Amino acid sequence: MSIVTEGLTLDEVGEGAVMTEQTLHGPATCSRSRDQECLAKAADDASALVQDLRALAQARDPLLAELALHDLTPAVALMKHLSRLRTLRVS
Repeated sequence: MSIVTEGLTLDEVGEGAVMTEQTLHGPATCSRSRDQECLAKAADDASALVQDLRALAQARDPLLAELALHDLTPAVALMKHLSRLRTLRVS
């Protein structure tokens, strides 16, 4: 399955995903401010995901809590990575 966004294609391969460049016809449509907005939204969404997973980790259902804990580690790593990118891009 491929998803095309802003001149890039997201190719899903098994459980991973790979970004590949796609030929653009015409001028680039992304501006620096739009990139900043997208990065800020992604960082905020990752933070919300971590909060939701932490809440799910407290669930009474042991399977649900275990699954939330399993997904929490990569979600925290993503949140930290996006936060660092956001900090670097603002400065």
